[in-house]
Amino acid sequence: MDKVRGLLKAYALRDGEAAARLSEGFTPEDRREYHYLAMALFSIVAAARLGENPSPADLDGLVEELRYDYRDLGPDQINYLHVTGALQALYGKDYLLEDMTPDEQVKAFLPVVVKIAAQSTEVRERLDDSLDDAERLVEDWKRGA
Repeated sequence: MDKVRGLLKAYALRDGEAAARLSEGFTPEDRREYHYLAMALFSIVAAARLGENPSPADLDGLVEELRYDYRDLGPDQINYLHVTGALQALYGKDYLLEDMTPDEQVKAFLPVVVKIAAQSTEVRERLDDSLDDAERLVEDWKRGA
């Protein structure tokens, strides 16, 4: 899990060199763990920004901020419908993830994590703690808790 954790931390902190190095040689098991940990970290970081019960306007506002922040990327880099679905899934509409592949889900989770980490000193300072919490959350999911 250290390699997966390190990769997510590198992405969150915008360390492209470390991310490239850590992603080399990922196995199918690594990818599975990466998906679970990315989902857990996304849920923790998004909740730090949005709270427990955000309004639809709060979710839409975050997506609009992402559109603005990433406006210089190519049109196929971020699927904002997937980002919207991932955020709504976090707050009760989990069926919206059913039509996304694990890779599509991760591509929706990461821009949110990167944006929030970039904007919040607290999130950056607590990133290791959040990753610890994410690892515990993944273990709970695996146990069916």
